[in-house]
Amino acid sequence: KCPTLAGCQQMLASTPKPSLASKTSSVNLSPTPLSSAIDSFLEAKRVSNLSPKTLQNYSQELTRFAAFTGEKVCTTKDVSCYLSHCSERGISPNALASYFRTLRSFFNWCQRQGLVKRSPMATMDAP
Repeated sequence: KCPTLAGCQQMLASTPKPSLASKTSSVNLSPTPLSSAIDSFLEAKRVSNLSPKTLQNYSQELTRFAAFTGEKVCTTKDVSCYLSHCSERGISPNALASYFRTLRSFFNWCQRQGLVKRSPMATMDAP
């Protein structure tokens, strides 16, 4: 677990990022940057007639996640660290569960689109 935002950011900066060929649950969004994948995901959700409020929530949460990770390769540890950070900021358990579902939906979509080999959330349990 990551005790602080600084601890998370330090951990993210110092952790070697595995390639997709490795057996860890990592996500390499190259050559598509994370922000581009988020834009494509949101457009796909717009087409599927999600409510404007749901789209706004997805957009805000995914934008915060991208800012937190610095648009690097995302691993299970990165997602866990981000959710720990959100929890420490005093986010309610219901909101934290919503963040988890948003990230899971996004990474599952990335996997179906062939942007990632495996979702970093594949082995994670909901908070």
